[in-house]
Amino acid sequence: MPNDRATGLKPVAQPAALPVALIDPGHGGHDPGAVYDGVREADLNLAIALRLKSIWAAGFKPMALYLTREEDRFVALTHRAEMANELGADLFVSIHCDASPRPEVSGFSVHHAPGAEGGEILARCLHGALVRALPGRRDRGIIPSSFLVLKRTAMPACLVECEFLSHAESRAWLQTPEAQNLLAQAVRQGLEEFLHAAV
Repeated sequence: MPNDRATGLKPVAQPAALPVALIDPGHGGHDPGAVYDGVREADLNLAIALRLKSIWAAGFKPMALYLTREEDRFVALTHRAEMANELGADLFVSIHCDASPRPEVSGFSVHHAPGAEGGEILARCLHGALVRALPGRRDRGIIPSSFLVLKRTAMPACLVECEFLSHAESRAWLQTPEAQNLLAQAVRQGLEEFLHAAV
């Protein structure tokens, strides 16, 4: 099992022999991510990740769950990948909100590194859970992408774009507890489906 003193990460639960999931709320600190009408992507990413942590802690789950950050602080992209590798995580999910110069663009998507078989399987599990949880929102699909945190991690890894901050209705929706709970529940469901698919 991972050594907390080496990684500085605190798990939701740490029973021996359980798989480990590392959840990465994107941006933070002096890197706010996308910002529209004073709404910072970094804050929404963290809120969704903390909601996922709360859901996970509410009952037994078949994984130990860690977060790369639990407050508004900067974590370099390379360090996020290093944390996952040093932790020996079995999967990695980075949580983000999208943005576009075209304000009409909206929807959610799931990204994995091109050619990463494990990442593609994880992406299908997360995407399916999001489609079921968000029937009224645009599905932008599964997209192979060369994000650094996906290329540098040694385990199945995905990046979830929850919705577009640049879209006024989506921005308002993302700020609601209901939306954050739906997104967190969908990620939880996708993680559990991946675990069962990997057995």
